[in-house]
Amino acid sequence: GGSLYGTWRSAPGAPILGGDMYVDAYAGAASTSSDTSRIARIGATQINAQSDTSGTALSAGIRAGHVTRVGQTSIGPVLAVDYARIHTDAYSERGAGAFGLNVAESDEVSITSTLGVQAAHEFSVLGWDVAPYASAGWVHEFEHDAPVTTASFAGAAGARFQTTGLARDKDWVRAGGGIAVRAGSATLVNTGINTDFGRSGVNRTQISLTMRSAF
Repeated sequence: GGSLYGTWRSAPGAPILGGDMYVDAYAGAASTSSDTSRIARIGATQINAQSDTSGTALSAGIRAGHVTRVGQTSIGPVLAVDYARIHTDAYSERGAGAFGLNVAESDEVSITSTLGVQAAHEFSVLGWDVAPYASAGWVHEFEHDAPVTTASFAGAAGARFQTTGLARDKDWVRAGGGIAVRAGSATLVNTGINTDFGRSGVNRTQISLTMRSAF
Protein backbone atom coordinates (compact mmCIF):
# COMPACT_ATOMS: atom_id res chain seq x y z
CA GLY A 1 0.00 0.00 0.00
CA GLY A 2 0.92 3.67 -0.02
CA SER A 3 -0.07 7.03 1.39
CA LEU A 4 0.02 10.69 0.38
CA TYR A 5 0.25 13.61 2.79
CA GLY A 6 -0.24 17.33 2.35
CA THR A 7 -0.07 20.30 4.69
CA TRP A 8 -0.69 24.06 4.71
CA ARG A 9 0.42 26.62 7.27
CA SER A 10 -0.59 30.28 7.40
CA ALA A 11 2.68 31.17 9.11
CA PRO A 12 5.23 28.44 8.40
CA GLY A 13 7.76 27.74 11.10
CA ALA A 14 6.07 29.34 14.13
CA PRO A 15 5.09 27.43 16.15
CA ILE A 16 6.48 24.12 14.92
CA LEU A 17 3.17 22.26 15.38
CA GLY A 18 1.37 24.73 13.11
CA GLY A 19 1.08 28.37 12.15
CA ASP A 20 -1.81 30.58 13.23
CA MET A 21 -4.03 28.32 11.11
CA TYR A 22 -3.14 24.96 9.63
CA VAL A 23 -4.65 22.18 7.52
CA ASP A 24 -3.27 18.63 7.18
CA ALA A 25 -4.65 16.03 4.76
CA TYR A 26 -3.83 12.44 3.88
CA ALA A 27 -5.02 9.61 1.65
CA GLY A 28 -3.95 5.99 1.52
CA ALA A 29 -4.69 2.65 -0.11
CA ALA A 30 -3.55 -0.91 0.56
CA SER A 31 -4.32 -4.48 -0.43
CA THR A 32 -5.26 -6.97 2.28
CA SER A 33 -5.19 -10.75 2.67
CA SER A 34 -6.42 -13.05 5.42
CA ASP A 35 -6.59 -16.76 6.25
CA THR A 36 -9.24 -18.28 8.50
CA SER A 37 -9.76 -21.65 10.15
CA ARG A 38 -13.09 -22.83 11.62
CA ILE A 39 -13.55 -26.03 13.62
CA ALA A 40 -17.05 -27.47 14.03
CA ARG A 41 -18.47 -30.79 15.22
CA ILE A 42 -21.33 -32.45 13.30
CA GLY A 43 -22.49 -35.38 15.40
CA ALA A 44 -19.35 -37.42 16.04
CA THR A 45 -17.50 -35.86 13.12
CA GLN A 46 -15.18 -32.90 13.51
CA ILE A 47 -14.63 -30.68 10.49
CA ASN A 48 -11.87 -28.15 9.92
CA ALA A 49 -12.90 -25.54 7.38
CA GLN A 50 -10.21 -23.27 5.97
CA SER A 51 -10.35 -20.27 3.68
CA ASP A 52 -8.34 -17.37 2.36
CA THR A 53 -9.44 -14.10 0.84
CA SER A 54 -8.16 -10.71 -0.21
CA GLY A 55 -9.47 -7.18 -0.34
CA THR A 56 -8.64 -3.50 -0.30
CA ALA A 57 -8.41 -0.80 2.35
CA LEU A 58 -8.88 2.90 1.59
CA SER A 59 -8.44 5.81 3.98
CA ALA A 60 -8.49 9.60 3.84
CA GLY A 61 -8.75 12.43 6.28
CA ILE A 62 -8.33 16.12 6.94
CA ARG A 63 -7.40 18.02 10.10
CA ALA A 64 -7.64 21.76 10.65
CA GLY A 65 -6.85 23.93 13.63
CA HIS A 66 -6.04 27.37 14.96
CA VAL A 67 -3.10 28.09 17.27
CA THR A 68 -2.87 30.86 19.84
CA ARG A 69 0.64 31.44 21.14
CA VAL A 70 1.46 32.87 24.58
CA GLY A 71 5.21 33.10 24.99
CA GLN A 72 6.64 29.65 24.24
CA THR A 73 3.30 27.92 24.82
CA SER A 74 0.74 27.34 22.07
CA ILE A 75 -2.83 26.09 22.44
CA GLY A 76 -5.80 25.83 20.13
CA PRO A 77 -8.80 23.85 18.87
CA VAL A 78 -8.52 21.00 16.37
CA LEU A 79 -11.20 19.55 14.09
CA ALA A 80 -10.59 16.35 12.10
CA VAL A 81 -12.65 14.15 9.79
CA ASP A 82 -11.46 10.63 8.88
CA TYR A 83 -12.83 8.11 6.37
CA ALA A 84 -11.94 4.41 6.08
CA ARG A 85 -13.38 1.66 3.86
CA ILE A 86 -12.42 -2.02 3.96
CA HIS A 87 -13.62 -4.27 1.14
CA THR A 88 -13.36 -8.05 1.54
CA ASP A 89 -13.75 -10.27 -1.53
CA ALA A 90 -16.15 -13.22 -1.55
CA TYR A 91 -14.64 -16.57 -0.55
CA SER A 92 -15.49 -20.23 -0.03
CA GLU A 93 -14.29 -22.53 2.71
CA ARG A 94 -12.37 -25.72 1.94
CA GLY A 95 -12.30 -29.03 3.78
CA ALA A 96 -15.85 -29.04 5.14
CA GLY A 97 -17.77 -30.51 2.22
CA ALA A 98 -21.46 -29.53 2.26
CA PHE A 99 -20.93 -27.70 5.55
CA GLY A 100 -18.39 -25.29 4.11
CA LEU A 101 -19.48 -21.66 3.91
CA ASN A 102 -19.72 -19.49 0.82
CA VAL A 103 -19.31 -15.94 2.13
CA ALA A 104 -20.37 -12.96 0.01
CA GLU A 105 -18.18 -9.93 -0.49
CA SER A 106 -18.57 -7.22 2.13
CA ASP A 107 -17.75 -3.59 2.82
CA GLU A 108 -17.18 -1.84 6.13
CA VAL A 109 -17.10 1.96 6.26
CA SER A 110 -16.08 4.26 9.09
CA ILE A 111 -16.55 8.04 9.13
CA THR A 112 -15.44 9.81 12.28
CA SER A 113 -15.13 13.40 13.40
CA THR A 114 -12.83 14.56 16.19
CA LEU A 115 -13.24 17.87 18.01
CA GLY A 116 -10.58 18.65 20.56
CA VAL A 117 -7.77 20.82 21.81
CA GLN A 118 -3.99 20.58 21.55
CA ALA A 119 -1.34 22.35 23.64
CA ALA A 120 2.43 22.48 23.30
CA HIS A 121 5.41 24.18 24.89
CA GLU A 122 8.44 24.95 22.75
CA PHE A 123 12.08 25.33 23.79
CA SER A 124 15.53 24.92 22.26
CA VAL A 125 18.05 22.16 22.95
CA LEU A 126 21.47 22.29 21.28
CA GLY A 127 20.04 24.45 18.50
CA TRP A 128 17.03 22.19 17.87
CA ASP A 129 13.44 23.33 18.43
CA VAL A 130 11.67 20.87 20.73
CA ALA A 131 7.96 20.87 21.57
CA PRO A 132 6.31 18.38 23.95
CA TYR A 133 2.55 18.38 23.35
CA ALA A 134 -0.70 16.92 24.65
CA SER A 135 -4.16 16.62 23.11
CA ALA A 136 -7.67 15.46 23.97
CA GLY A 137 -10.81 15.27 21.87
CA TRP A 138 -14.33 13.94 21.48
CA VAL A 139 -14.65 11.35 18.70
CA HIS A 140 -18.00 10.65 17.00
CA GLU A 141 -18.61 7.67 14.71
CA PHE A 142 -21.24 8.31 12.03
CA GLU A 143 -21.25 4.72 10.68
CA HIS A 144 -21.84 2.91 13.97
CA ASP A 145 -24.35 0.29 12.79
CA ALA A 146 -23.35 -3.35 13.25
CA PRO A 147 -21.77 -4.98 10.16
CA VAL A 148 -23.79 -7.70 8.40
CA THR A 149 -22.27 -10.77 6.69
CA THR A 150 -24.19 -12.81 4.08
CA ALA A 151 -23.31 -16.49 3.61
CA SER A 152 -24.66 -19.89 2.63
CA PHE A 153 -23.62 -23.51 3.13
CA ALA A 154 -22.04 -25.25 0.15
CA GLY A 155 -24.71 -27.97 0.37
CA ALA A 156 -27.54 -25.41 0.19
CA ALA A 157 -26.18 -22.59 -1.91
CA GLY A 158 -29.63 -21.08 -2.50
CA ALA A 159 -30.46 -20.73 1.20
CA ARG A 160 -28.59 -17.63 2.24
CA PHE A 161 -28.51 -16.31 5.77
CA GLN A 162 -27.05 -13.27 7.50
CA THR A 163 -25.06 -12.80 10.69
CA THR A 164 -24.70 -9.49 12.49
CA GLY A 165 -21.48 -8.37 14.16
CA LEU A 166 -20.98 -5.98 17.03
CA ALA A 167 -22.07 -2.37 16.61
CA ARG A 168 -19.34 0.24 16.84
CA ASP A 169 -19.19 2.72 19.66
CA LYS A 170 -20.83 6.01 18.79
CA ASP A 171 -18.87 8.43 21.00
CA TRP A 172 -15.65 8.27 23.00
CA VAL A 173 -12.67 10.33 24.15
CA ARG A 174 -9.20 10.18 22.58
CA ALA A 175 -6.22 11.60 24.46
CA GLY A 176 -2.52 11.53 23.83
CA GLY A 177 0.81 13.28 23.81
CA GLY A 178 4.22 13.30 22.24
CA ILE A 179 7.18 15.37 21.24
CA ALA A 180 8.04 17.18 18.01
CA VAL A 181 11.60 18.10 17.08
CA ARG A 182 12.57 20.45 14.27
CA ALA A 183 16.10 20.32 12.87
CA GLY A 184 16.75 23.48 10.89
CA SER A 185 13.88 24.85 8.82
CA ALA A 186 13.21 21.81 6.65
CA THR A 187 12.94 18.67 8.81
CA LEU A 188 10.35 17.87 11.48
CA VAL A 189 10.32 14.60 13.44
CA ASN A 190 7.23 13.79 15.48
CA THR A 191 6.69 10.87 17.83
CA GLY A 192 3.48 10.39 19.78
CA ILE A 193 1.02 8.07 21.46
CA ASN A 194 -2.75 8.26 21.84
CA THR A 195 -5.38 6.02 23.38
CA ASP A 196 -9.17 5.82 23.55
CA PHE A 197 -11.34 6.03 26.65
CA GLY A 198 -15.02 5.14 27.05
CA ARG A 199 -15.25 2.40 24.42
CA SER A 200 -17.04 -0.90 25.09
CA GLY A 201 -14.99 -4.01 24.40
CA VAL A 202 -12.32 -2.15 22.40
CA ASN A 203 -8.82 -1.27 23.59
CA ARG A 204 -7.00 1.03 21.18
CA THR A 205 -3.56 2.57 21.66
CA GLN A 206 -1.60 3.99 18.73
CA ILE A 207 2.10 4.84 18.66
CA SER A 208 3.43 6.87 15.76
CA LEU A 209 6.72 8.17 14.40
CA THR A 210 6.73 10.53 11.42
CA MET A 211 9.28 12.68 9.64
CA ARG A 212 8.46 15.57 7.31
CA SER A 213 10.99 17.31 5.09
CA ALA A 214 10.57 20.36 2.86
CA PHE A 215 12.46 20.68 -0.44
